[in-house]
Amino acid sequence: MALYGDLYISPKNGVVSNFQGNVTTDDFVFGSDQLDNKTGGDDDTRMIFDKSKGAFRAGRDGKGSWNESKRGEFSVGLDYNTEAKADRSVALGNSLIASSYAETLLGSYNETFSGASMNSWVDHDPLLTIGNGTGSSKKVQL
Repeated sequence: MALYGDLYISPKNGVVSNFQGNVTTDDFVFGSDQLDNKTGGDDDTRMIFDKSKGAFRAGRDGKGSWNESKRGEFSVGLDYNTEAKADRSVALGNSLIASSYAETLLGSYNETFSGASMNSWVDHDPLLTIGNGTGSSKKVQL
């Protein structure tokens, strides 16, 4: 068992966790000391779990793409500068922005759908998007 401040990290039933911490509200971060991006590059590559939103991120974020305002409830963002800012959205790839409720987004540099709802179902919002862009000025989707 290891003590870090007031938090015990310890195995229990084969799982390493903070079971002696507050499992109801404790967030998790590896590679930084806070969930949001810090100025400088020391914490850009990290893994986070925001307990209050049920949001998970892993990879690299050097521009605040994972900050609290860009983490949708029950969302997942993996890879490089991905934003899964809509509730229940998933963004997997490079510099993507999932802005529609329950959208799954794959690829690189997508166009965002204007008028999309981030927190409720609207029947014309995209559900599956593949970004095929090559840069911030060349956003494309299939």
